[in-house]
Order: sequence, then structure tokens, then C-alpha cells
Amino acid sequence: MGSISVSSILKEGMIVSTKLGTGCAWYNNIVYKVTDNSVYISLLDDYIRNLVMPGSTFTVKHTNEFFEYIFEGVVSHIEVDNPAHMVINVNKTEELINTRVFPRFDINLPAYLKPVWTDLRHFAITTNICLGGMAFVSRHSFDYGEECEINVHLSDSSIVYAKGKIIRKVAKNNHIDYSMQFIEMDEDNNNLLFTHLLRVEDKNSSLQTNYFNNIKKHFKGPDSSQKAIV
Repeated sequence: MGSISVSSILKEGMIVSTKLGTGCAWYNNIVYKVTDNSVYISLLDDYIRNLVMPGSTFTVKHTNEFFEYIFEGVVSHIEVDNPAHMVINVNKTEELINTRVFPRFDINLPAYLKPVWTDLRHFAITTNICLGGMAFVSRHSFDYGEECEINVHLSDSSIVYAKGKIIRKVAKNNHIDYSMQFIEMDEDNNNLLFTHLLRVEDKNSSLQTNYFNNIKKHFKGPDSSQKAIV
């Protein structure tokens, strides 16, 4: 466990990004409660589809203007009765400097990247994006510093076109993590991406509104006498 206290960073009603196991997909969620080194969050359908179980490894991420905080742990309790939620016991924390100029949004959107020197397109999944760049995963090996044309397919079927440069590359077991800086994007595509990010922000706000207006009054968390099953 790092020196950062979970409860000093994460607060009730806060929007966080979450990841189950070693997967690439991040899902926005809301903090129901924080006690010591445990975080209570909503039980999403995405977790069920990906076979979450007590003992599953789990990551919670929160980003502010200056830092990115990553909390890693295991699922210690799953409650399916309304309001359905999970408890994450955090055993590792990390504080990173947030170097992004623009706010980033964790998303899962398909994309195609084409190096400028070839006509071959390569499939990728965008894992987060902002007006200045994006992170993505792919099984194709792009070169560090390589410039690519990018098509990001948004959830409303529109497509953002841009040109970017690879600025980070980290090999994983079955894919490669990348970060890309946008170096060219016209006004129409910039406006299209900005509008999409506003919709993501509105969706996050609706999560908070629903929690405080509907869920909070019903949520009590596990009884103090109840032992978590791992």
C-alpha cells in the first residue's frame, strides 16, 4: 500500500474510471462510499459481462488538473440487491503528474490508423481521448515518433479525422499500449470531437445526479457484522 490514503482522494459521488482485471477497457463509475482502504462502487453490467467475481483484480482511477491517482486492489464483496454495488479493497496506490493540457475522457471507441507512408490501415481501440491527443491499444507495432492518419468512430456513427504522432509505446502480453499527440485536425473535426466530449461529460453528470437523487437514500453498504467473501 502506498503512502496515499484512499479516503483522502476518493469521495462519495465522485466520478472515477474503472478497469476489471488486466483488460484494456475503462468504464466510468461513481463512488458510493469510501472507508479506510475500501471503495464502494456501482455494479455495472459491463463487469457482469466480463465475469467479475470476488477476488478479481480491479483498478480505480481518478484524474484532476494536476495528478492522476491509480488505486489497484481486489473485489472483496459483490452485492446484487438494489442498489447493486461492489467493494474494492485497495492494496496499491500510485500518484502520477497529469501532463495533459486538456481534460481526458476514458472511452472505448474503434479506430483505424494509417501510417502516412503507406495505404495500409490498422485497427485500434481508443481508450481515452482529449482535444490534444488520445491513448489507444493495437496489435500492430507502430514506431515511436511515427505519424499516422486517424479515423475515430464515435458512438453516434460520426467519424473524427486527424493526424497524430506516437509519443508513447508500451508492449503488453497480447497488445501494445500507445499514446498519440494530435498534430493536425481541422475546425470541423475539432468541433465534432468537442461536442462528443461534452456528451460524455453530461453522461457523467447524470450518474452523479442519479446517485444523489435516487440511490444514496437506499444505499447502506454491507452490515458491519458481514465478512467479505474473497
